[in-house]
Amino acid sequence: YQRRVHGIYQTLKQSNEIREEQIADWDETLENMNLQEEPNKILTMEEKFELNYTCQAPPIRRGDVYTEPVAVVTSQRKRKSKRGFVKRIKGVNSEIDDSNQVILDAMDTLCLFMLKTSIADIKKKKKTPKSTLEMLDPFVPLLLDVLQGEGSDGVIIDCMKILKHLISFKLPAAIEKCKDIMESLFTILERSIDVRNMCYKVIRQLIGLSVYELDTEQHQILLSLIAFDINSHKNISPALGVMKAVVNRTVELPEVYDLINTISELILHASAIKGVSQQAASVVVRFLTNYKMTQNKLQSHVDWVIRNLNYPHEKGRIALLDVLSIILNRFPPAILRDQFDFLFLPLVSLITSDTSAKCRKKTATVLKLLFSVSEMLPTIIKHITAWMSADIPVQTAAAQMTQVLITVKEIKQLAPFIQQSLPWMIEKIKDKPQPNPEDINQDIEADDNLDDNVSIAGSNISITSSKRSLGPIRRQKRRAAVQAKTWRLVYYNLITLEKVLPSLPELHNSPFIKELWTLVGQHLLHSHVWIRQVSCRLTNFHLVALETRVQSENKKSKDESVREVAWVSERLAMQLKQLDEMQNLTTDWRETLPETPASSTDTVLSRLCIKGLITSVKLLVEAENSDHIATLFKKLMEFVFPLVKLHSTIHKTVRQKKLSRQFMHHLYLGSNFIRFIGATAATLGGINETLDQCLTDTLPLIMMFAYTDCLDSSFNLLAKEVLDLVCSKLVSRSFFNLTYGRLSRTFKASAKKKMELFAYRGVKKTSKKKTIAKKTNYGAKSRRYSDD
Repeated sequence: YQRRVHGIYQTLKQSNEIREEQIADWDETLENMNLQEEPNKILTMEEKFELNYTCQAPPIRRGDVYTEPVAVVTSQRKRKSKRGFVKRIKGVNSEIDDSNQVILDAMDTLCLFMLKTSIADIKKKKKTPKSTLEMLDPFVPLLLDVLQGEGSDGVIIDCMKILKHLISFKLPAAIEKCKDIMESLFTILERSIDVRNMCYKVIRQLIGLSVYELDTEQHQILLSLIAFDINSHKNISPALGVMKAVVNRTVELPEVYDLINTISELILHASAIKGVSQQAASVVVRFLTNYKMTQNKLQSHVDWVIRNLNYPHEKGRIALLDVLSIILNRFPPAILRDQFDFLFLPLVSLITSDTSAKCRKKTATVLKLLFSVSEMLPTIIKHITAWMSADIPVQTAAAQMTQVLITVKEIKQLAPFIQQSLPWMIEKIKDKPQPNPEDINQDIEADDNLDDNVSIAGSNISITSSKRSLGPIRRQKRRAAVQAKTWRLVYYNLITLEKVLPSLPELHNSPFIKELWTLVGQHLLHSHVWIRQVSCRLTNFHLVALETRVQSENKKSKDESVREVAWVSERLAMQLKQLDEMQNLTTDWRETLPETPASSTDTVLSRLCIKGLITSVKLLVEAENSDHIATLFKKLMEFVFPLVKLHSTIHKTVRQKKLSRQFMHHLYLGSNFIRFIGATAATLGGINETLDQCLTDTLPLIMMFAYTDCLDSSFNLLAKEVLDLVCSKLVSRSFFNLTYGRLSRTFKASAKKKMELFAYRGVKKTSKKKTIAKKTNYGAKSRRYSDD
């Protein structure tokens, strides 16, 4: 490693010496040139052009660029006038100079790459040895010479990258040469966009070391370049990084205050550029926290943020909310308490009216930070209590703020407020919206235009298909339109009670909570999926609480609990049926349904519903109440058992194709019932005879799922897994063995008959094709003979 570093050092040093020799030769050549006009000499037109449009003074060297009066000398030493004509200076060999420059650039690039690789190896180590840092220390003045030399832009950029690493090591030479490095960076700031980008990064690091203070002129040059790059949308991110370093040093200049206004607008208008809005927000917040300003000036900056919260673009609003979150994290609590009402009300308006889910989620985060301010809980409760007696939108805001509040504060700390507002919550959960007459008429029209209306009475089957599709989904949308006025208010109150009840067991004996369970059971069939989900979670919580009462020795309490469990189980059974009807099928379900997997019906709500049904059946089994178990399964089977009759008659009617489509549709919607049977058999199979008899009655449907080929193969796999599970649990029951044997023979015979039927149809179609081909050939021969 030492030999490699020493070789890199010697090569870079030799390259710098060669460059210095070339610069000295170039300057000597220019000094020896006779470029002065002879006095009183009449010049020809050619001499005038040569005098006016060639180099007449020693060029000004800036990096690898030579600036001449009209000619420009690039790193390749090509002299070009403004109009593109090549002009050579007498006495200078350009071709030799070009080749030397390319070779030196290649040598520098190779050496810098090797040095960068060595530094990367050092950074991988947790602790850098002191001897290694001493070896890197002599590179600082050497790299400073490279930075001041005539290397290409690539060489200069690589050199600055390595200097940035060496400065981060806080080497003695880097701290000593800090002023020279900064002056060299200012000489090449306007060289190119890429060079300026890297210069910004090194300047930011040097300012952060706090070992060198920029003077006023350097600050003005730097701020003017930052303003130019921000306005021209070039190098915005590095420019903001330097601006953040300047603001951290609390530089008091008028240009800083002017530039902050531009950066504030950048928070909104550059929201589409990744990371720029966050950087601009960070600079503005640092300015607000570091710089001393009057109360009115601070209020004007915060007022600008609040005033633009209704910015039309989503990313701009999110960026402003980021600014507010940083302000709430950094500002002292005393200032936040003074500005509480000024911040609280616009945020409540935004979270209740914004159409973007991301903005509402970000607003909730900002509100949680605002609610965390000390000594503000009475003010928040005062606002929420006042809103509870207003109209429905304001009451919805009160319910939503209550939900946010219980996530920030301890629930036991909020117990008095919860007990005070509990009657209002139950009343709003109980409220039913008054539907408009137009909504009722639309709902009736949707009911009249059902997509699939299959009625089966024995073997008589009638099918009514409308041209419109998705009748059940239309009905769901109509019901949602009727309940759209108050569903948010109901949802937020249910969420609040879901979070509060586990932490406040003293509320369980309240008469309002006893009334709540009836309301929750009614909302299991609500049109909005969010309310159905939270109602299902609350129902499961209630069923777990009923378990101790079901096992009680008090007969009266036990009977009441069993009746309550039976009622809840019937509501869950109706929810399972409604859930199947509301599957999100597309308008072209007839074509896509055979390729739709079974996992598409396995939703969060279906799992919650099945979990509640399993808990209900478990409680009924523990109570040894066979009547309620049989009633529950009868309720469940009446939704799906017509499929079995439809399957038995599907091949006996002339409308076989239409029936197959309806069969596929309803079979797809019955997959959640199959999952419920599998979960019941896995947890409770073989324990209760009545339950085992009910599971045996579902065998026709399970075997129909297992052996049908109308749907995706994942449905067959699901049904076969459930069938194996049921067989393993009920194999000891004689009635199950008899039923299973009879159904197995029936389905095997049906499958064999179906294969023979398909084979017969295939032979018939083949013979028909051959007959048509013979007739075609005979007709062709007849026409040919008649032509002859």
